Amino acid sequence: RPLKADFLFRPGRQYSHRCAEMTGPEDMVGGSNSPAWRNASDGSATSFATADGLARVYAALARGGELDRVRVLRPETIDSAIQEQRLAGVDGTAGGFGLGYQLLWKLYPGLPMRTFGHTGIGGCIGLADPTARLGFGYVMNHMGSNGAAHLLGALYRSLGALSR
Repeated sequence: RPLKADFLFRPGRQYSHRCAEMTGPEDMVGGSNSPAWRNASDGSATSFATADGLARVYAALARGGELDRVRVLRPETIDSAIQEQRLAGVDGTAGGFGLGYQLLWKLYPGLPMRTFGHTGIGGCIGLADPTARLGFGYVMNHMGSNGAAHLLGALYRSLGALSR
């Protein structure tokens, strides 16, 4: 609420009409349209947001944890959260994960270092780019839609053109 971000962790019946029905191959859609799924309160898989709401949350994180005088995290908390984690007893890393965030610069070549966020069901994504002080959100309801890779490419080409 303080960020005025249209983002719900557990929509409940009063907001279920605002959640888009997932479409696509049945083996991907599964039970994602059920009330039980929507109310599971698993922040990574069962959150619901508009693209703008998602972008506002990540914009705050991209700006050191604060947007419009609303602090959601301290800068040092963000710095700790985006340090790549090592798996106990395994050589290597946790596949580009920090504490709760994917290190998206490792997943999407060409994104600036320290860009972090999370991909979601069907191809949606929220990201924070601290270098550009940019928050980005992409949501859709068709599973297997190839996600936002092409939009991210266009966004960063546009930013590059603006900085010339």
